[in-house]
Order: sequence, then structure tokens, then C-alpha cells
Amino acid sequence: MASVFGAIKAFPRFVWDVAKVWYHGGIGDLAAGVTFWILITVPAAVLTLVSSASFLDTFVGTSLDEEIRFEVLTFVNETFAEGADTARDAVNSLFQQPQTGVFTIAAGLTLFTISRGFAGMIRALDTVYDIEDGRPWYHTRFVGLILGLGTVLILVPMVLLEVLLWSRFDVPLEGAVSAVLPGLILVGWASLMFHYGPSARSKWRWDLPGAIVAAVFWWGLSEGFNRYVGLINLGGDSESVLAIIGGFLLALTWIWLAAQVLLIGAAVNFVLGERLDLHRGRKPSVFNAALSNATGELKKVVVSSGRSSEGQQEFSPKAVAQRWKPTGRARSVLDVREDRDSDWDPQPADRDGPDPTAEMDLSSPLGGMRD
Repeated sequence: MASVFGAIKAFPRFVWDVAKVWYHGGIGDLAAGVTFWILITVPAAVLTLVSSASFLDTFVGTSLDEEIRFEVLTFVNETFAEGADTARDAVNSLFQQPQTGVFTIAAGLTLFTISRGFAGMIRALDTVYDIEDGRPWYHTRFVGLILGLGTVLILVPMVLLEVLLWSRFDVPLEGAVSAVLPGLILVGWASLMFHYGPSARSKWRWDLPGAIVAAVFWWGLSEGFNRYVGLINLGGDSESVLAIIGGFLLALTWIWLAAQVLLIGAAVNFVLGERLDLHRGRKPSVFNAALSNATGELKKVVVSSGRSSEGQQEFSPKAVAQRWKPTGRARSVLDVREDRDSDWDPQPADRDGPDPTAEMDLSSPLGGMRD
């Protein structure tokens, strides 16, 4: 019982620490950058899906192709009540005429924007976890592309279940399964992002609390937006310019808040790790290690650890940075003291290299330091 009361008493402090990570980590700005690239990805992805409609009968069969066309036409008729004739003709032409060139260009743009957007999410996760990403840019882009394609593979079955499966059942079990299954899928997806996204290794049980928090927040966010859209009147007519602009702004705001929710889940994992002393290891995960070994063959650079064989210091940029790097762990945002009279010294006292405040000896050809 004492442990329960202790956990209840510590909960406000835990929430306050998460709020500090949100503020000092700039989660709102990081989510805005991710939202920008997702916004660019949406038109290319829609164009890819639309241009691939004529190839559906080859991959999924004629019967399923007709069912998908019927569902799309039903959606068009319900959305555009009065001007649905033009939209129906466009949908039928997309299912009948191949669009190979448009599909190729749109697919390439989609892959580029997806990799760029999820690379931004990876950097945001590294910022929240207080990890310095030492991977090259192409490594981060490739990991972002894999995570983006995995996200698409997760979203497509969810949409197909909603459109093709749940609408055909009228039993109580359907409502329960359709409510629980998306939540479990969201928890699994967030855990994958927290596990494979950052450049440091973590255990699955460390990623699960933030994934659950993110899934619960996503559910609350979606329910809140559904109720909000049901209460407001976006111009009355669904075809009005005001309704289109309002719907676009609402969707953009939802994406921005959803990205923040994912990063808040990462902040929950970070604060729990700080409190339980479960710091993420500096060794990369198995996936990142294998990718580093594969990409490392493209760039073989041998750098000395700090000194040459003759005992002289090496003055390459990497060697200098290694000597000047502080020896201790990076200062966390949770270590920030609220009082202004803190005696924390921002300059580490122990360095492997010379004192940066020492006077330069200009007589030396290497510009050495003089005590």
C-alpha cells in the first residue's frame, strides 16, 4: 500500500518532468517539421494510389477490384451529392486506363518524401531521448524509408478492414474488435518507432509505456476532433470553399498534434528511464548495427584515436573534437534547476585536451598551448 501511495504522490512530479522535456526539447517545433514533410507526402501518395487504380485487377483479382471501385464510387456519391457525375467519370477512367508514367513519377516522389519525413521523426526522437546521432545522412534516410514503408503496410490493412470487412458485419463483436484492434496496432507501431528509430539501443519493455500513452492520446485526440467537427458548421455546404479550407486546416492541425503525441510518448519513456536509471545504451540496435556495417563498406576512413606513433597530437578535425569532448554524460533537460542561484558549472572541469582558457603560444609552428 505504501508503494501505491508513493506512486500516486510521485505522479505529479512525473507529469512535470514530461512537461519540461516537452518544453526544453522543443517538441512542438519538432512536430511542426514532421508535419511539413507529411503534408508534402500526402499529394504524392494520393497521386500514386489514384494512378495505380488501373493495376488493381492484376494484383488483387477482378472481383475485389470491382468491390473496391464500388466502395470508392459510394464514397464519392455520399461526399459530392450534387456534383458527383464528374467525380464518378474520373474514378471510372482511373480504373480503366493505365497511368504508368504518372505512377512511376508519383511513386518516386512518395518514397523521397516519406524517407525525408521519417528521417525528421528519427532526429526528433534522438532529441527527446538526448542522444547524439552519429549516423551518416544516407543511413538515417534509409531507416526513415524502411519505417515509412512499414507504416504504410500497417495503415493499408487498417483501411481495408474498415472499408471491406467491418461494413459487412452487423454483430456486437464487430464493434468491440474494430475498437480494440486499431489500438493494439497503434501500440505496436509506436513501439517499433521507439525501438528502431533512435540511434541507441533499447529494450522492448522500455518502449511499451510511451507507446501505450501515445495510443491512448491518439484515441482521445481522434474522438475530440470527431466531436468538434460534428459541432461546428464549415460553411454548411460540403462543396463550399470555406468547408474545403476548414477541413484542410483541421486535418493539418490533427497531424501536428498527432506528431506531438508520438514525441510525448517518447518523453514518457525518457523520463521513466531517467527515474529508473535505465539509460539507453550507446551501442546501436541489431537493425542499425547491420545497416552500419553494410553502409560502412562504402566509406572506409581510418582515423587515429588521438595521438600519432611519434607522440605528437593529431590535428585532424575528428581527433580534435574527440579530445575536446567532455568525458561525462550529456546534461539532461531534467537536470535543469529552476533557481537562478545554481552553482552548476557549464564548462566541464576534466578534459582530455589542453585548457581552452590557456594562452596561445604563437611561436610554435603548430600553435600549441602554453600553461
